[in-house]
Amino acid sequence: MVIGVQVSGDGACIYSVILVGALKYANSIFPPISICSLGFIKMNMKTNLALCLVLHLSFIAFGQTNKKIVFVCEHGSAKSVIAAAYFNKLAKEKNLPYEAVARGTDPDTVISPKTKQLLIQENLFDEKFVPQRLSQQDVDAAQQVFLFYTLPQTIKDKNNIQYWTGVDAVNGDFAKLKDDIVAKIIPLIDSLSKQ
Repeated sequence: MVIGVQVSGDGACIYSVILVGALKYANSIFPPISICSLGFIKMNMKTNLALCLVLHLSFIAFGQTNKKIVFVCEHGSAKSVIAAAYFNKLAKEKNLPYEAVARGTDPDTVISPKTKQLLIQENLFDEKFVPQRLSQQDVDAAQQVFLFYTLPQTIKDKNNIQYWTGVDAVNGDFAKLKDDIVAKIIPLIDSLSKQ
């Protein structure tokens, strides 16, 4: 926002040129920004200052939009869900501006029972969660995408994809599966905190 102030002899007359950034989902949630001039506004000083304050706070709020991380497994109901839950927990603890979501290439209708039990024990279960199919929009809007399964041919790679293969629940051991996933998430969180 750019403010031009003109003071006349009989008081203050403020002309403001307000430039507002429009969010675009490109390489990340916030930048790049396209700047649009909304025009000149002439008003008294008190009204102008109040408007400027509101716009400034709104601009700050937009700037704090979390960047998106996408975890993808075949059914969107186990590995990706565990990864997103623990990523969000650790990112929140470190006040990182990132938020993870879970997606599936062929999603189940509900979360897997063992995943649900694990997340309930860790107080990380979201009762509103429903597995969702990975979309091109997910990939395009994401800062990074981590795949536990192959990328569908219908989805175009945006050079923001990494494969986390070889992570499996051996003999249904979801505690070890969680440990293996968290072991990958911790260095990811550390690298993001240094950016």
